[in-house]
Amino acid sequence: MKPLLLSIAILTLQSSAALCDIIAHYNFNDSSRNSTDTNALTIASSITSQATGPHSGSFGFMSTPAGAVSPALVWSAIGEREPSTTYFEFDIDLAVGTSAVSFESLHFDAFVADTLGNTTAFDYNLYWSTDGFSTTIGSGAGPSISGTGAQNTTSPLNFDLSGLAPQSSTVTFRLDPVFASGSSENGAGSQRRGAIDNVTLNGTATAAVPEPSTLILCSLAGVFGIFRRSSRTTGPSSRRGSCGKPALSEC
Repeated sequence: MKPLLLSIAILTLQSSAALCDIIAHYNFNDSSRNSTDTNALTIASSITSQATGPHSGSFGFMSTPAGAVSPALVWSAIGEREPSTTYFEFDIDLAVGTSAVSFESLHFDAFVADTLGNTTAFDYNLYWSTDGFSTTIGSGAGPSISGTGAQNTTSPLNFDLSGLAPQSSTVTFRLDPVFASGSSENGAGSQRRGAIDNVTLNGTATAAVPEPSTLILCSLAGVFGIFRRSSRTTGPSSRRGSCGKPALSEC
């Protein structure tokens, strides 16, 4: 009985300690940059836009791309002229009682819109703070459009992060859109634009498991309680026959 109850207790705690879930989700509805995830084991910051240079104001603003039905994080190609200085960032922190988090994937919708001749296209590189943003941990090619006018096309991109090591402290992710090969730059802010929407980070957060001694004490307490209840229901009064005498001498 005791080994069985101890095994059940350990398995129950282990199964509830790790939850594969959405760790961060940014849909930019109501022009909000906050994450809409409900994961209690992690804390996702708002997503921010980082840009420097003379055209920094043309990067990372809230707008609804041509053909879209809700806001997204938008930039003008003129705001992307300064490489490695324009990107989006968000943090993943661990809630109290969470020991580690591992990451499974990052996916988002990539837009291009409002082109003015030639080709408009962006590629996307993903970095994280664990190595000082020095190595690309994910990359993908966004959609491409050509011609003129308020065009719009979107493509879902997915980065596999399952090979990353689990982390036990705050992690910052940096998503950097860059000009695709052959893409034209802007001469004005409204000529060519890109956007991202529905940014979702998936992973597994692990709650801290109690020390083995705590598990044993809890299990023994449960066993003791079961035996106490059992002794109450199998005492002398419950072993009497139908005539009120002990069951061994039936009437």
